[in-house]
Formats: sequence, C-alpha cells, structure tokens
Amino acid sequence: MVEISNAKQRRTLERIFEDKPPKDILWQDVVSLFEHLRYKMYGMGGSLFCFKKSGSLPYHEHRPHPSKHLLPATVRKLRRYLEMMGVTP
Repeated sequence: MVEISNAKQRRTLERIFEDKPPKDILWQDVVSLFEHLRYKMYGMGGSLFCFKKSGSLPYHEHRPHPSKHLLPATVRKLRRYLEMMGVTP
C-alpha cells in the first residue's frame, strides 16, 4: 500500500478499486494520480500515452475521446496494473 496524502488523489484511487468500475473517472484525475506516484507521462503519438517510473513496468493507455471519462474496461486494466505495482487504497 502506498500512502497518498492528497484527498482527491486518494479518492480517485479508491474509486478505481470499487467492486463495479465507475463510468465517471476523469482522465485528468488518473494523470494527477500517476504524477503523485512520481511517474513521468510521455506522449506516444495520437492519443496514446505512456506512464513510466524507474524500477516499474510502464503503463500504456489511450486518452479517452471524445469523452473525458475512462471506460469501465480501462478502469479494470488500470486496477490490475496498480495492484501489480503494489498501489492499493
């Protein structure tokens, strides 16, 4: 478990781990969470982004469009990645 001091980022992490993936998690909130976890964000062309941190596997994701919200399948993928990296609420 990683300690997250910022209430908004902590809430984003908690929502990612809800039993039923929510449909209203904002892309910018996920970016903010990764930044707090000290990941660097790199554009890979178009809407594809890579989040990298030394000593961790990179996480690749497409920025949602036209909506700003992640799809439930994306939230599940993100949850699996965070669990694998030891980041849980």
